[in-house]
Amino acid sequence: MQGVIGSEGKTVNLTSLVDIENSVSLTHYLRENGYCEDGMPGSYTNMQGGVSCKTVLIHMGEDRQSMVFKQALSKLRVEADWYTNEGRLLVEAKGLQWIAELIDAPVTPDFLFYDEDAKILAMKAIAEPHQNWKESLLSGSIVSDLFTQFGELLANIHHSAFLRQQNVNCIPISKNRCGVALVEETVFWLRITPSTPTDHNGVIRSLASGLVGWPL
Repeated sequence: MQGVIGSEGKTVNLTSLVDIENSVSLTHYLRENGYCEDGMPGSYTNMQGGVSCKTVLIHMGEDRQSMVFKQALSKLRVEADWYTNEGRLLVEAKGLQWIAELIDAPVTPDFLFYDEDAKILAMKAIAEPHQNWKESLLSGSIVSDLFTQFGELLANIHHSAFLRQQNVNCIPISKNRCGVALVEETVFWLRITPSTPTDHNGVIRSLASGLVGWPL
């Protein structure tokens, strides 16, 4: 067992064989790390729809903050055999931490910790009730003001990151066995390659690479 430091400086004990979709395994993991010292959590809800991660909502009880655990998959849950590096969750973990630094508003879930061995990202759950924008769009509910808000938020993130690029560029990003940075792998292998015809990948990669570093 080794330790990882979470957002509040707490040392998190690691269990590399945990399966967060298995309630017994997850309960053991929570007890090992001091998250359910008083017994069982209220309940677990496996959140469906994701193809790249296992995602579980952990209800800790009425008086305690619920959490969301994400555990990266090495093989995507799609018909074709698509494999990717589970360490990509490190990019999301860094993103949660940096957006909290860059934007002075609660626009992302609060980061709790990242377990490198078990490939688990933990964050506070969004308070209920709330509406999932993706589900709203898929149901045909289009609210134009939300697009404006999202565009302004994205611009603020890029602008703030550009102003602090010296600090942002100092974030160490590990590489996979082929020497490809996890950021590049996450964007092009996970988000583009599985759903994009091969002959389009080069064009998309070229366009996206040209956008990197543009100030807003």
